[in-house]
Amino acid sequence: MDIDAFVTVHQPTWDRLEQLVRRRRSLDGVEVDELVELYERVSTHLSIVRSSSRDALLIGRLSSLVARARSAVTGAHAPAWREFARFWTVSFPVVAYRAWRWWLGAALGSTAVAVAVGAWVAGNPEVQAAIATPEEIRQLVEHDFADYYSENPAGSFAARVWINNAWVAAQCIAFSILLGVPTLYVLWQNALNVGLTGGLMAAAGKSDVFFGLITPHGLLELTAVFLAAGAGMKLGWTAIDPGPRPRGQALAEQGRAIVSVALGLVAVLLLSGLIEALVTPSPLPTWARIGIGVLAEAAFLAYVVYFGRRAVRQGESGDVERAPDLAPAA
Repeated sequence: MDIDAFVTVHQPTWDRLEQLVRRRRSLDGVEVDELVELYERVSTHLSIVRSSSRDALLIGRLSSLVARARSAVTGAHAPAWREFARFWTVSFPVVAYRAWRWWLGAALGSTAVAVAVGAWVAGNPEVQAAIATPEEIRQLVEHDFADYYSENPAGSFAARVWINNAWVAAQCIAFSILLGVPTLYVLWQNALNVGLTGGLMAAAGKSDVFFGLITPHGLLELTAVFLAAGAGMKLGWTAIDPGPRPRGQALAEQGRAIVSVALGLVAVLLLSGLIEALVTPSPLPTWARIGIGVLAEAAFLAYVVYFGRRAVRQGESGDVERAPDLAPAA
């Protein structure tokens, strides 16, 4: 190989890469792409020179340039605000959106169980008698159910609710290591409790109180639990049916993606906890309290659909290893 001709042909490329490396803190998106492309090209040039020439000076120069370019490409993390914004506009919503069939199934199944159990309890006095004594039921429907939301200071109550709901969601996700089967039991227990309480309240003519208190926070709270359950069951199913990818790769990708769900639900459950502590027991009219709950639920679903669908169209998966958070920062 004529090394002088090689240098003459590729010198402009090396000079351009040198310029981009020096300006790595102020590159725009097009220049970042150019930097990555030139880094790969000059790395190839270095390999060619090493195998075809003994020019130590040229090899040293190209080695230094490639090393500095590699540092610029892989060592300059994006600003924290950009990573934060990417999480809420890509990582979390895209995983939630991709798993929508699973958490919709969890929601429909749980609702069916809760309605069936509630109707069964409300329409059968012998079932009610088997659940508790008449005095205990009267205490529940006339005092305990409503008092639960107002007997503690709002701050401590919100924290307790948040921790409890986060624990339920964490169980749904953690049980994915057992193919998601125990998640079904968690959903069953949750639906059973709602159905039993709703049935007892309905039998006592307190359906309006029941729905007036549970709806404001319950819509968002249960949606978060269903999302956690759906994502966990999807991960469990991936172990059975990984699709066209190798099972280990599919599980690793889905496992990393589900971390986004766990982190995102911390904020969602915090919001539902605040609604439960501040809105549910408030003196606002029932229609206003329910309206706030419906608005929060609609906003969350719209957020997932809008950002999740957009991220899917861009080929995002929510896998943290695929996040472009190592590009040079502008």
